[in-house]
Amino acid sequence: MVMLFDFIKKRAQEGVEQTQNLVTAAQTGRLDEALKETSANAKFSDGLAQSRLRFVGDLENLFGMTGPLEETLGKLEEALLQADLGATTSFQIIEDLRNTAKAEDRRLEPDDIKSVLRATLIQVLNGGTMPPAEGGGDTAAITFADPSLGVPSVLFFMGANGMGKTTTVGKVASRLREDGGQKVLLAAADTFRIEVIAAADTFRAAAVEQLNEWAERSGADIVVPLDKDERPPSVVARAAEKAVSEGYDVLIVDTSGRLSNNYSLNEELKDMKKTLSDRIPGAPHDTLLVVDASVGRNAVDQARTWKQEVGISALVVTKLDGTARGGFVVSIVSDLGVPVKLIGVGESLYDLRDFEPVLFVDSLLGYSVRFFRI
Repeated sequence: MVMLFDFIKKRAQEGVEQTQNLVTAAQTGRLDEALKETSANAKFSDGLAQSRLRFVGDLENLFGMTGPLEETLGKLEEALLQADLGATTSFQIIEDLRNTAKAEDRRLEPDDIKSVLRATLIQVLNGGTMPPAEGGGDTAAITFADPSLGVPSVLFFMGANGMGKTTTVGKVASRLREDGGQKVLLAAADTFRIEVIAAADTFRAAAVEQLNEWAERSGADIVVPLDKDERPPSVVARAAEKAVSEGYDVLIVDTSGRLSNNYSLNEELKDMKKTLSDRIPGAPHDTLLVVDASVGRNAVDQARTWKQEVGISALVVTKLDGTARGGFVVSIVSDLGVPVKLIGVGESLYDLRDFEPVLFVDSLLGYSVRFFRI
């Protein structure tokens, strides 16, 4: 009963804070922005409900323990591993808690566990450092070409079959079209962004058709294989030449799904990347591996192989709303040293969003998420 009323009190306090922020936003002419961000962040938190239920539920079973320190830490480590956090991060959390308990000569309290857990997860997801301010913690953004070079930015998407890669490519293209106009106007004096999508997926006709649909929806142009015999590096070469000669801002390459242990297909990925770099300085400017959150820890080994064999600079995690394995995001960042840049928590266009470590961790642990920054 006490926990129930504590929960209600906490939510009531959060409601007051959110209302005060919205009032301030209205007074400063930012109410529309505040309402949109509040709605988006609330939906993001809801998208992690399954992961939060599993994660917090396992931890709450430990909060009432009164046994020896090592027994408590052992059961906590087991819970962290079951939550897919990975051995490295779990060990770090356990060591920090052990040091806290021994330094202060007392048993661990629930607040100790929550505090260390939150700080460690944010630090791992933020590349090993704490964010500069409590409301911050945005990790690396998508990398684009240096504007002074006057060349198209090239985003290279790869991954296994069924990860949501083509859908992600389509959503990114749509967002660049819908939201990128103002950015280009401000940075490059252009009135809008233009994207060209290279359908370097010659394995499945359905994949090309799907990408065609996204091109039509987003208003992007598309380069497709000339026939069934044209290989992906050739498609990419034509796309790169078109992007340069016709003044496109962004070239997005959607590759066919493949397994990480397929040597010949990995060599093909390397050929495509070299084809791009030969034609556009610095390309690809971001190589993004798309992974399905429901795969969990099994995705880490695949990603490690691709990092070693092909090279990846960023991760896109999809389908987090349909799994209880959200903790694996921490383990894949920790094990690979590669940042998550985009995260998907639903089917709609705006359910694919920039990854924010603080928002993710607070949503995972059931803390009040940041609904609007004043």
